[in-house]
Amino acid sequence: MPVLINSIDNAKAQSTMKSCKGSFAKLRDYARERGLDPACPTSFVIYSLKKIQEGRAISTLRTLSASFSHFVSSPPPFISQILSHLHLSTRRKY
Repeated sequence: MPVLINSIDNAKAQSTMKSCKGSFAKLRDYARERGLDPACPTSFVIYSLKKIQEGRAISTLRTLSASFSHFVSSPPPFISQILSHLHLSTRRKY
């Protein structure tokens, strides 16, 4: 198993993994400060909403999604759908 995990980690560029680790660390810190479970998809959505409110770019949200999927698991389909709509809303300027 460690060989498989090492292979998966090395399949991504070092800078990508550094970005994912940093993004997930910020999510983890944010969740823990508020008494939330950082591995819970709901915490992930709340943190994503915070980033949208701050006016972060879509690339930041995609990095956050990738880091959550890499370190925890892929979010359930309904959470993925919510996130997809949130990502689309950041692209549109009304």
